[in-house]
Amino acid sequence: MGSRERAEQALALATVLAIAGGVGARAATTIITIDVDGVTPQRATIRMGGAVQWENQDVTPHRIVSTPEGFFHTGRIEPSATSDPEVFISSGTFPYGAPIDPDIRGSVRVPVKVRPADKATPTPGATITLRVALERRSHRVYDVQRRRKDGRWITIIAHTKDVRIEFVPQQTGTYWFRARVTKTRANITSKWSPPKEKFVAPPP
Repeated sequence: MGSRERAEQALALATVLAIAGGVGARAATTIITIDVDGVTPQRATIRMGGAVQWENQDVTPHRIVSTPEGFFHTGRIEPSATSDPEVFISSGTFPYGAPIDPDIRGSVRVPVKVRPADKATPTPGATITLRVALERRSHRVYDVQRRRKDGRWITIIAHTKDVRIEFVPQQTGTYWFRARVTKTRANITSKWSPPKEKFVAPPP
């Protein structure tokens, strides 16, 4: 991992700690194991701001690299060792693999954050706030889409640098929201995040 990537990761971790509650707070960490059969879990869904570590239970060293390459890479993980934490501050789905072993592949999935929170039910005309990243970063833009019932995905906003997007539903029913991130400097785009559901109720 280069000095720029280390600096970005340190900044991301510091941001997560501050948001989580200050000194002593730690982001939740998900462990993904590597063995002769691949990785477990193969699809890991984490909260925005959470971290992932890969634990090598195989007998050979491995290196985990995002596909497309450029979102993250672990460096060499020796047998019985664990990678440094990789903090995910943006929503999206981030596939990865191991360059020397095609059987090692998986993805990290990060849903958008939706407000009001899960227990609160908005009505038509109320504002739903979608958070697609913990902080604004240079050279990163986001696409955000929504879907209602069994309809098609509709773009709310494309190529925005904003990390908070407001959406005002005009109809009742269940809505789903998803986002993806593009690193414009590297010209790479994540896959869409797993859909996040929100029910819009009739007025009381």
